Amino acid sequence: AAANHRDATVYVGVAKVAGGGVPRSDLKKLQLEYPSLQPVKQWMNNGQVKMFIVRFPSNGRTSTGFWDIAVYCPNASSGLPHSYVLNFDNIVQRPSVSIFSRPPSASYASGAGNGTLPGSSRKGHWVCHGNILPHLNSLGQDPVKRMGAYINHIQNLLNA
Repeated sequence: AAANHRDATVYVGVAKVAGGGVPRSDLKKLQLEYPSLQPVKQWMNNGQVKMFIVRFPSNGRTSTGFWDIAVYCPNASSGLPHSYVLNFDNIVQRPSVSIFSRPPSASYASGAGNGTLPGSSRKGHWVCHGNILPHLNSLGQDPVKRMGAYINHIQNLLNA
């Protein structure tokens, strides 16, 4: 078949990887570190959790004392997750990280949506996580390791 493409430029791309969230059976491992972590039922299928909610202390940056965060991870083992602050109106002390009502056109915001939580009309403010994907990729393809590191990164960004 290669003879049919003599003197032609041929692009061979990476095969599309079927997305998968965090296996529901593995959520317990993440809940050891983040006991408030709960799956979003609308984002569960075939035993995979593709969005979850997590709450962690805000170190006085919110009036409630906690950050309420939605993490969208349709391809937790190799893709880029995205986080959204759900209680943006409770912020009393701005964090040093940027939080956007509409994600910017930066490459690391690709797939973050348009100002609402993916698959819904609920407003969510996207947390600028920077170029975290190379770091997550260095951890391998274990979705629990990747999401644990990602949540830790978001927590550090919001509380720095």
